[in-house]
Amino acid sequence: MPERGALLLAGVDVGTNATKCLICDLAGNVVGQGRYDYVLSTPRPGWVEQDAEELWQAVASSVRQAVGQVGGAGEIVALSLSSQGGTTIIVDAQGRPLRPAISWLDARGAEQGRRLLAQLGQDRIYNITGWELNTALPIVHIPWLAEHEPRTLRQASHILFVNDFINWRLSGRLVMDPSDAALTMLYNIETGAWDAEICAAIGLDMALLSPIEDSGSSIGTLLPSAAAELGLPPTTLLVNGAHDQYCAALGAGVIAQGDVLLSTGTAWVLLAAADRLLRDPRHTLCPGRHALPGKWGLLCSMPAAGASMEWLVRNVVSQPGDSQPRYDLLDRNLADPEPGAHGLVFLPYLGGIEAATHSAGVWGTLTGLSLAHNRWHIAQALMEGVALELRWILERLSDMGSPPAMLRVVGGATRSPIWPQIVADATGLPLSLPNVSEGAARGAAMLAGLGAAAYANVQEALGAWKREGTVIAPRDERTEAYAALYGRFRALDRALRHQAGRDDEDEQGRQRPEEGGASCT
Repeated sequence: MPERGALLLAGVDVGTNATKCLICDLAGNVVGQGRYDYVLSTPRPGWVEQDAEELWQAVASSVRQAVGQVGGAGEIVALSLSSQGGTTIIVDAQGRPLRPAISWLDARGAEQGRRLLAQLGQDRIYNITGWELNTALPIVHIPWLAEHEPRTLRQASHILFVNDFINWRLSGRLVMDPSDAALTMLYNIETGAWDAEICAAIGLDMALLSPIEDSGSSIGTLLPSAAAELGLPPTTLLVNGAHDQYCAALGAGVIAQGDVLLSTGTAWVLLAAADRLLRDPRHTLCPGRHALPGKWGLLCSMPAAGASMEWLVRNVVSQPGDSQPRYDLLDRNLADPEPGAHGLVFLPYLGGIEAATHSAGVWGTLTGLSLAHNRWHIAQALMEGVALELRWILERLSDMGSPPAMLRVVGGATRSPIWPQIVADATGLPLSLPNVSEGAARGAAMLAGLGAAAYANVQEALGAWKREGTVIAPRDERTEAYAALYGRFRALDRALRHQAGRDDEDEQGRQRPEEGGASCT
């Protein structure tokens, strides 16, 4: 092997809208990067598909771009994948897709989902898979195909997902990882294997699924043809990767009990690290295996959190004629506001039933509005509403015996000088804003290094890659003020739920099964 300082690691994030590659040295410094964007197909209402061959092209292109920037910085010795979860790819014996991939965003399987729910029940499904039934994942894709495209399934040699599809193209081996397997809802989180009961319920032959191996384990070297297409040495080691959120957690150092990653994009996604399997009686938090063997995670999404701010800035804050959303106007006009937005309370449920903490039928609501208010008060109320919904989720985490100690926050909200402080004050938790970008690809590169034994252990890797940025502490007097506002927030939610006829929760606060629950994708 080359000397330690010359080793380079490649992390490839195969996302929903783009594939990104980072090539890093052993200290986490980026020496090459590439990107390939693609477009989802929507051939019918509710259908969302992808060209699986284009996913492979995206991997090859983004890696070639990154390799072209490396120059003499060192030798790339290992590669690993971060990937979107829950996208179904049906292939023949040569690995050729038999139809477009069905995306995790696809909603065609609602009827199949209703039947499965009636057959197994929500509690049983959650206890096996860690998820409430999600009618946009392979658990319903496959019975839909059996009903509507039986010939495709008869011709199938394998049913693959993004990670094992790309792994096969890279190495010639069929290998799945635990966190991506969980996103299929065909996986038993306790046994760590494909679940016979779930597969039998949907009529799936388990022999069509790839073997599952730990994230960070060695798959083997690249096929010579794949290495040539990517511009990598054929000696490059392929290391089994993980789901993108778990890779992002590893890249941000979220591995110990009490660590929480908050990814703030169009959706806000919370991932809490845990030392053991924890199930949520209310099904809001979805347990799964971490990218590090022996570690666990709890996942929850606030799908409309960032989207709500995007909507506000485009429609309320920005002026006619602005070519771009004017987030800078928020920065200039809000500064450091006192809690409460002059009496406004905003429930940020602009996604309706997709919000993580409330029942179906409750939508985004602004209350307390008067002639004394302006758009900046509304913007503050929205930021506070998102922060208070986050507090609600974190309380559930504490109730499960895993109280959060710190939030590591990445994504778009970190660019605001206002919102992170509101989150810290409203939750009472310190925020760390790591100085990292492309966290999922970064985590995949770290997995590559661990699989290639470039580090003695994960602690050495995290120490070498440490990129701490700003730490924002909660302010006690503001936290007290937000505690009172949180009471109003919860009371408003209860009142609206009652008005919508959705206040029939059981004594544990759990929603009725047919109402759905947390959005964890």
